[in-house]
Amino acid sequence: VGRDLVPEPNQLTNGQTQIMSHSAKSTGTKSRPTSASTSSEDRQSLHPGRTLCYYWKKEHHERLQKLIEDGSIRYNTALEIHVEYCVAPRPSMSLRASFQGCNSAKEAIDREKNGESHIDRYAKNYDMLFNEVMDNLARDKYTGEDMWAVTIHPNNAAALGPSSLNIDLRRPRLGSFEITLMWNGKKREEVVLFSKLNTLKFPNPPDVVNFLINILSPARRTGFKVFVRNAATGDKVRGALVRATDFNGSPFPPERAADGGPASSRVLFHGMDASLLNLATTDNKEGGVELSLAFGAFEALGQAPIGSQSAVANGPYKPLHATTPEEAMEVARGSMSFDVHGDLPKSVCLPLVPPLQEGLIWVVLSWGEVPHTVHLYVRTPEGIISPVNRETGHGELALAHREGEEGYGPITIALRPPGSSPYLIDGRYHIYARCDPLVAGDARDSEGGPKRLGWPESNARVTVFGTESYTWNCDQPPYFRRPKEGTGAWWDVAFLEFKGGQISVTPFGTIMSEVPGFRQARIRVCDLTGRPLERVQVRATPTNPAYREQSESGETDGEGVWRPRLAMADYTLAVDTKGFLPATMQLRVDLEDRFNCATLPLVRPSDLGPEGGDAESARLVVLAWGDADGGRADLRVETPGRLVHA
Repeated sequence: VGRDLVPEPNQLTNGQTQIMSHSAKSTGTKSRPTSASTSSEDRQSLHPGRTLCYYWKKEHHERLQKLIEDGSIRYNTALEIHVEYCVAPRPSMSLRASFQGCNSAKEAIDREKNGESHIDRYAKNYDMLFNEVMDNLARDKYTGEDMWAVTIHPNNAAALGPSSLNIDLRRPRLGSFEITLMWNGKKREEVVLFSKLNTLKFPNPPDVVNFLINILSPARRTGFKVFVRNAATGDKVRGALVRATDFNGSPFPPERAADGGPASSRVLFHGMDASLLNLATTDNKEGGVELSLAFGAFEALGQAPIGSQSAVANGPYKPLHATTPEEAMEVARGSMSFDVHGDLPKSVCLPLVPPLQEGLIWVVLSWGEVPHTVHLYVRTPEGIISPVNRETGHGELALAHREGEEGYGPITIALRPPGSSPYLIDGRYHIYARCDPLVAGDARDSEGGPKRLGWPESNARVTVFGTESYTWNCDQPPYFRRPKEGTGAWWDVAFLEFKGGQISVTPFGTIMSEVPGFRQARIRVCDLTGRPLERVQVRATPTNPAYREQSESGETDGEGVWRPRLAMADYTLAVDTKGFLPATMQLRVDLEDRFNCATLPLVRPSDLGPEGGDAESARLVVLAWGDADGGRADLRVETPGRLVHA
């Protein structure tokens, strides 16, 4: 046992050798072995049954690369980093202490004599490695999103040797700082990334993690198809030019200039003009191309000449959108955001839109291979544009999706200004969408049920084209990406409030099981004493004639309350019941539920005086408000020569 646990005398059993292992200027500085190191660094006997793959030795890298190429490590493989490091107390008879910034054995001896506080370099290096792994390997250091399923284990007895020794008796070796990567692939794999017992040096934790990020990157890379389509006709576009960047504005893989420095271009893939990729040749009937992309968030930009037969598979855009030969030869452009990941489908649609006339707005929904049944809706001041009601006074469903066929889209709703006005009709435009989630074969979800591919897996995006004619009062660009979490068929996208050329934006980005745009209202009916009136019939009618079909009616309960689910709009509430005068009031149903309540007081004829009072002269002033926040109010009525205060 002693021979297995204690290094040979010429390694680390004397203070001089131990001080030499601390020769770096500080704990965080690089201590990588040099090329002059001897073959003793590769002594396999110190790590029986494990593959040596030192992070700083290029000749070792191919061993780990081969395992990745063979599929032993995939994007969702659970990785374990086991660190064996010395825990022997220092200083002792044979082990000297370590000091911050110590450069020599003599300096260490002098600082120890002076009583300076020492550091535990082994524990400190482990802490640095732990932080590097959690900050930069477990998560993407740019986006903060989860990356590798990795755990790090200090001096785990199950990973210590020798294997023949009872696990309760295993201890870390003297002078050790051994880093081993383990995982369950086709079999249990154990790869040594660093060995201080072999090199007599400490590792540099950032170098170790950067090595893992780079060497493992092919496992988080996949083929991805981008299909370019005409947003007016749905036709597949051929000969288009496309470029893509990641969401940090950086190309992938990192480009290099001729001098080896970073390239200034942000272009991801280069085509004939060194800034755009020739998307498809004339015989590419899909109008798409397959790219090799790392996992992450990307944005693709595309363009094609509008009037070119090579640009649009079945001819140019509709004449409606190109009224002159000059306009017909202009360039159609578009963009698409998407995520690349092992759990997501590997394709997406990039819609191209021609230059739009001033004031014209196109709302375009595009997505990936799934789902197969998708619909887009825009609730305008003139009515809802939907697959059923395809047209309003100044809007139309210009391009729908054929149900049950492949995904991708696009779906286009065109909104145009009235008459000679340069802008759309003022008011609220509510954008939302619906899909039928697709059952993914025999795949199961986390709860054991059939896995359904809906909005989170769709890579869908709603883009608002034509905003150049308006002032876009929102920090985010004029598009909305699909929610990444949630279940349900409905995607509540956003409110666009148009007013005099200004666009105010309220993004939602939520998945719902019910149609968006509705709120629970609370209508309380009482008499002038505040007593609730039950079984009273109430009717709520939208004041906008375009939505009269969404009128609702119902009866109050034992508390005198009616709780309808109403679309967000302005309503007239009306009650006409026996024993009371007919009554009406206005109600606005909007985003905040605390506003969606009202009290409707009913007046008996006797409240106006004996036998109903004088119809010509009797006046009754009543103040009523919603009861969500409680509170009190003052009512003052000033008449000639008199002030009444309640």
